[in-house]
Amino acid sequence: MEISRRGLLQGALATSVLAVGDRVAAAGPARVFVVKGTDRARAVAACFDAAQFTACDERAVAIKANFNSGDAFPASTHPATLRALLGTLKSRRATQLTLAERSGMGDTRNVLTSTGAVDVVKDAGAQLVVLDEVEREGWAPMRGAHWPNGFHAARVFTDAPCVVQTMCCKTHRFGGHVTLSLKNTVGLVARPSRATATITCETSIAPSISGR
Repeated sequence: MEISRRGLLQGALATSVLAVGDRVAAAGPARVFVVKGTDRARAVAACFDAAQFTACDERAVAIKANFNSGDAFPASTHPATLRALLGTLKSRRATQLTLAERSGMGDTRNVLTSTGAVDVVKDAGAQLVVLDEVEREGWAPMRGAHWPNGFHAARVFTDAPCVVQTMCCKTHRFGGHVTLSLKNTVGLVARPSRATATITCETSIAPSISGR
């Protein structure tokens, strides 16, 4: 798949809930919904209702949250928000839910455990994929004029019928104060190897976690 930097930026800024097909959809005017409340389950459901979002109904969904580090909310996705998101997607008859992550600051599996994400995924009957443990076949090569060496994106996202991202509204210490959620997408890209400029991955696939 080939994508330009402009196309990547437009796609990331246009929407935070994106149905993925064979091509990158043309970006249009973005709609922003703000829900005020303390009940995260009701707030997440209200966002879906306000957006009239049905792209993931009765489809398998890959989910990218924000677990770059083991630091608690607001640095990472709040467990209640993740639980609410999974619950809302289940209520809309999603056929399968998969949370896939790669942490940039710490061991991914340990981060997901310490932040409570592992327990939330298990309770929801969803699957968990630790991208650091995915074999080479699980990465799709991407090309573009601004990336002469290319990069690899996790197939759990590129091949999914529907992808949902949930980010944290916060500033960053390095790399720009605000990235408009673009930084969250870095977690679905393979780590580059400085020596070979190729992807680095382990030799096993993370097991699925079944709910009770």
